[in-house]
Amino acid sequence: MGVKVKEISLVLKCSPKTVYQTIQKFKSNGIMNLFKKPRTGRKSLLISVDVSNLKKQLILKNSQESHDKVVHVERMRNLIYKNNGKKFSRSGIYSFCKKIGLRKVKPKLLHVKNDPEVIAKWRKDFPKILDKVKDKFPDKKVNQYYQDESRYEQKTITSGIWSPKGSP
Repeated sequence: MGVKVKEISLVLKCSPKTVYQTIQKFKSNGIMNLFKKPRTGRKSLLISVDVSNLKKQLILKNSQESHDKVVHVERMRNLIYKNNGKKFSRSGIYSFCKKIGLRKVKPKLLHVKNDPEVIAKWRKDFPKILDKVKDKFPDKKVNQYYQDESRYEQKTITSGIWSPKGSP
């Protein structure tokens, strides 16, 4: 036919090496060698029907439990064990989440003692307090030191949760 490998690779949008390998496969065993072969490696513990059922249950539970579409790893692990009797490791749950189209998200970091009302009041009142001190000592320089009593900037570490891709 006379078509160059480079031209074929441009049309197929693959590398010339892939074209050469495909030609070699065809020459060795004919057309049967070009069909996809079963993948190697460990087989999934859940069949596709189980995966789709679990995905539906997770979405259903989310809509019933909260307005945020998030799922915690332990909830998924318990649901899989309850429905299928199969145990998964945490990394196995992470792989499963990626497979069904979830992404790992971290909730907004917020300390438990962080009170927005107290912070707003402090922001409003502090300039007045500072002005009083400056008026009381007009010839002195006033240094301000802060201690984070309201936990305004303190952040805590939280565990990851999973949310559908494309959600905020």
